[in-house]
Amino acid sequence: FTILNDMVLNQVLVLLDDPPTTERLIAEIQRDGRTWCGATQWNGATAMRISVSSWKTTIENAMAAALVIVECADRVSK
Repeated sequence: FTILNDMVLNQVLVLLDDPPTTERLIAEIQRDGRTWCGATQWNGATAMRISVSSWKTTIENAMAAALVIVECADRVSK
């Protein structure tokens, strides 16, 4: 994973290897259904947007989502 932006408020943009692989990762996360991430454009290329939008989100919630993202990344990278 490559973090593309400085996180200022609640969003981070991520690239997994390259834009096509990132697109496959987003599709796999959405197919998996345990968490959700969307696509965005960064410097003309597809990136994944991870957004935390609730003050009730705990570190445990964030860790669980991160584990799902890593599992999905492992599946699309094989």
